[in-house]
Amino acid sequence: MVDTLKWKSENIESEKDYLLDAMCETINHISSTRDGRHDTLTMMELWPLCQLADYKRLLDELEMGFEIVEAK
Repeated sequence: MVDTLKWKSENIESEKDYLLDAMCETINHISSTRDGRHDTLTMMELWPLCQLADYKRLLDELEMGFEIVEAK
């Protein structure tokens, strides 16, 4: 799965590392575009994190499905 999603080209070895890297990148991007202000972030600004959580859930469910098929 890692090769399929081309994570290795970014030196990312697992879904967990990919998710953490994406979350940090998103937070860094949001922070760097706020002009140094310390405002409360809105849900729309954090929307990519919600999407990442959904993708992670989907990956977990797919992985469980593959394990069930392999076990049979």
